[in-house]
Amino acid sequence: MPVKGILVGVLAIAGSAVFVRSRLLIAEVSGPSMAPTLVPGDRVLTYRTAGRPVFAPGQVVVLRDPDRAASRRPGLWLIKRVVAVGGQAAPAGLPADVVPVGHLVVLGDNGRLSRDSRCFGFVPMTDVVGRAIRKMGS
Repeated sequence: MPVKGILVGVLAIAGSAVFVRSRLLIAEVSGPSMAPTLVPGDRVLTYRTAGRPVFAPGQVVVLRDPDRAASRRPGLWLIKRVVAVGGQAAPAGLPADVVPVGHLVVLGDNGRLSRDSRCFGFVPMTDVVGRAIRKMGS
């Protein structure tokens, strides 16, 4: 009996580790675009999105760079704040008055130093990797 109990415990721990790794990731901030909220070196625990994620203005998200060709560091993620979702009014300066369904407007908290929707337009929700759930510090 004790061997069976140990085996069940080991399998439960292994299964939990696989689940956690598939749903959570840690993203590291490398630039000043989200300062003062997030600064270079901060790490952000992120819940990976799947299926039909729901986003709301104010949430911080990790996304694939929508303008990969213009990125100085292709393959890296961006961390930005959602300011509008599909069906909502788009901020001035974007290509339409209303955010298309299935898209987001994301901006950096430090607008002067942020490459965000003002540069690359609406972000397809499929480009969002996950939603930040906790700042872990530097």
